[in-house]
Amino acid sequence: LFFNYNWDIFPVPVRLTVSFLPVVIGMISQLISLGVAPLAAYRAASWSAATTFQLPRKGLLIPGYQADIVLVGDLDTCDIQMVIKSGKRVDTALFDAEQQVPIPQNFLNSVRCRQLTASDFSPCGATYSHAMEIQPSLSTGDFFISPPLNGDFRAAGFLKMAVIERHGKNNNIAIAPVKGFDCFEGSLASTVAHDSHNLCIIGSDDESMAIAANHIIAIQGGQVAVQNGRVAAEIALPIGGLLSNQGASELLVQQRQMHDFFQKNHFTLADPLMILSFLALPVIPQLKLTDRGLVDVFQQKFV
Repeated sequence: LFFNYNWDIFPVPVRLTVSFLPVVIGMISQLISLGVAPLAAYRAASWSAATTFQLPRKGLLIPGYQADIVLVGDLDTCDIQMVIKSGKRVDTALFDAEQQVPIPQNFLNSVRCRQLTASDFSPCGATYSHAMEIQPSLSTGDFFISPPLNGDFRAAGFLKMAVIERHGKNNNIAIAPVKGFDCFEGSLASTVAHDSHNLCIIGSDDESMAIAANHIIAIQGGQVAVQNGRVAAEIALPIGGLLSNQGASELLVQQRQMHDFFQKNHFTLADPLMILSFLALPVIPQLKLTDRGLVDVFQQKFV
């Protein structure tokens, strides 16, 4: 099986925070569990994908093709035994031997926000008639609020989301209620927020949201969880606010710390940070939040 993603497009040898491989294997497993023939599922993830996206020298085990191979012990359970990338076995030794090169300066210091306070997340006199309602997919519903909401979001059963323009263009901050996100005490923040990758925060109170925002500004990008007035977990992504410059072992420690935070707070969402990252993408129905305000994607207008 060929791993079809082309890591060579990156100008420096940086590592993505999330490997695509478990996602692909998870999709294959789900297809098989739903009754799709195993070989058809694997073909969809390898040869069919490579052909559809016109990826040369990928998708088949034949001479002259790139040696990106996933070895599994059982076709039905998709248990990964070994991963080979460009003919080299992917293991700790491969990461340890990796040569680091200087990161271009224009990839750094990309979070250009001012320091924020709790009052920035409580716009004076604002009222809200619409809330984003989390759905099983990456889409959201439009939950109409009647009478309009102001004041304490949490008392009304909502969490608060903020999108902060972080590229140093206009200092915009937009606020909206969110319904259906796992209720927890504290805040989550991320600069991974498709497609504009602004600073996105979701939380139960303004104080923790300000702490999360300012910590991300301090580490120049990443993902942060705040609880009880302090940072409970973080994944530093200082390269463009999207990529890590750490070794694999160091990054794994931070990812486990974040996972422990989700378990401790009994999150039911499969990937809360993934959900958060798509709440700011105004091309997926129905409501999404940009730094300019809440957008109705169907009507292509601010609500």
